[in-house]
Amino acid sequence: MFNGVGFMSVSRLTRGAGIAVLLATIAGSSVLAERAPAPQDERSQHYYLALGASYAFGFQGAKFQSELQTGTYSAAPFDTGYVDDFAQMLAAGRSRLETVNLSCPGETSDSFIDGGCRFHLIGLALHNDYPAAAPQLGAAVAFLNAHPHQVHVITISLTDLTGNALSDLYFGTCAQNAACTLAAFPAFLAHEQGNANEILSTLQAASPSSQILVLQEFNPYMLAIPLSIPLFSQMNAMLAAVATAHGAILADGVSPVTPSNICALTFVCSAPLYDTHPTDAGYAVLAQALWAAYDN
Repeated sequence: MFNGVGFMSVSRLTRGAGIAVLLATIAGSSVLAERAPAPQDERSQHYYLALGASYAFGFQGAKFQSELQTGTYSAAPFDTGYVDDFAQMLAAGRSRLETVNLSCPGETSDSFIDGGCRFHLIGLALHNDYPAAAPQLGAAVAFLNAHPHQVHVITISLTDLTGNALSDLYFGTCAQNAACTLAAFPAFLAHEQGNANEILSTLQAASPSSQILVLQEFNPYMLAIPLSIPLFSQMNAMLAAVATAHGAILADGVSPVTPSNICALTFVCSAPLYDTHPTDAGYAVLAQALWAAYDN
């Protein structure tokens, strides 16, 4: 969501505003093909569809930078995220389950709806790819329409999408000015509420039989940027109200992460790279939140 003064650009890359910082580095890296799903018998097939931004992708900054530096980038090594952990929990009871992960690091709610996820536009492959200019929501609807009554569960982190948009506001529009951010926040929140309603309405219309889990995520900047705390709380409260109004199931990924354990569950305390993304342990906590909410 936010990135403090002097923090490494990897945080800005995947929380919204700073992907341009790495364009020169990325231009020289190789991009491998997407992770293709294994063929299965369509008559008995069930799917788990994962949607969102960097947290759903399983992004971790050091791993990403290492792949860029060696020119070996592929989405496949990012396989320790909450989507992967939750998929293993689901698969334990559904042997034919297949995961389709359309998430794009840096995605905002606007780009989710309209297209233009910057990570994808510069040529970086996703776990399950689709045309870079196409919106993730459109790709999700296309998949749901092509597999009627086969998508058992959908997970989406609206916090991740809206948090990236808030990063754009704070770092871009307001240039890290607190007064500007606070003044713009009510209109920002109303806009994000409209986007959240549109996203859930569209997914429900495309697949009424799917169980939709909305993951609420913790504030990774609770230690670094005090301004983020009340804004993040209001943002999550709004998203919870939208999810409840749509009958979606809320998964609490907020309360398990506190100032006392955030250094173990994310990389925010790991020098020299400041990275707001979860460690493997942190991703496991988010997966447990989904599992606790899941209606099986």
